[in-house]
Amino acid sequence: MNNNISLPFNFNVPYKTYPSSTYPLSIASSHYDISNILASYYINICFPKLTHNKPSALTPFLRCDHFAKLGLFESEQLEDTCDISSEQAVIEWIIESIKNRWYVYSTVNEYYVIKTESYQQKHFPHPGLIYGCNFSEKTFNWAAYLYLDNKRRYNTVCMNFTDAFLALTSMLGERAKYPDWQNIIRVRPCKYLLPQLDLINAGKQIGNYLKSRGFYKFGQDNGISEMPDNEWVKIKANSLYNWGLDTYSTYSEFLINSVHNNIPIDMRSTRAFMEHKNIMERNLALWSGLSSALPHKILARKYHSIVQWAHALHLLSLNYNSSGRTKICSDKLIQHVKFWDTIRDDDEYVLRTIVCGLQMHL
Repeated sequence: MNNNISLPFNFNVPYKTYPSSTYPLSIASSHYDISNILASYYINICFPKLTHNKPSALTPFLRCDHFAKLGLFESEQLEDTCDISSEQAVIEWIIESIKNRWYVYSTVNEYYVIKTESYQQKHFPHPGLIYGCNFSEKTFNWAAYLYLDNKRRYNTVCMNFTDAFLALTSMLGERAKYPDWQNIIRVRPCKYLLPQLDLINAGKQIGNYLKSRGFYKFGQDNGISEMPDNEWVKIKANSLYNWGLDTYSTYSEFLINSVHNNIPIDMRSTRAFMEHKNIMERNLALWSGLSSALPHKILARKYHSIVQWAHALHLLSLNYNSSGRTKICSDKLIQHVKFWDTIRDDDEYVLRTIVCGLQMHL
């Protein structure tokens, strides 16, 4: 028997800010081109309103369980197949999973995950994923957000069997406290699947983005269903988040407020915003290629300026933090942020043009 099994796993994915949405991309992109998945589902974005004390952007991209509901992954839950209180049973289940090309994903307790910020410091729930095993060393290949050289990096670490078991199970009694808790599941890409572009869903999501309307929900048939207007009106009134084009004003107000109050900026927010624009530029190239009537070069040039603005925003925010929030760095950041309304208008123009050009395909 091979003493070391490492399943294909790509750390270089277009979205890395939040692990729950990063892991499925790392798995999927190791098996096929994910361009059609990005252009079908990775479109809308939301950001907390300033009245909500949660400073990081939340891009509502797909988790592993969403990939399963869309028919992109097979999925099975640990608690359906073995005794979750038994270390031996859980470890054997993970090993059997890896041998059969399954990836194991769950919310875990990072107190037991070596090289994370919480390791042996605090009990902290966070997504984790196992993609391999060294049988002779009795360790698992664990993908996580590690602190290396004082920086947070998406990387791999070897976890011994006991620590892996504790990470997976030690906080299960508290999972009711966390609405986004993911039970222990194993997933793998469906065999012989080459994802197709879902242009109908893409059109709906572009429309939602332009109307600053929320994300879709998953229906009982495991597909995607559009949220009814009356349901969205109720949700929007009480929502803690703004969506789509409205994120420009919300996000800019957040950054200006941070500078005026001399508050450090959570860099996950600027990174998530930047990665969203990168993905949308990639999507735009794919959508534009479907219609010869679209002004490809004009759209590409205009959207690239949006990407450049988002990249500069990320770097200026980093300089603002690392400089100790000096006046010169604060002024540069504020000056850059003030262009948000022009950038927003360009974004709206590009996407409305895309929708018009693709009407015959929708």
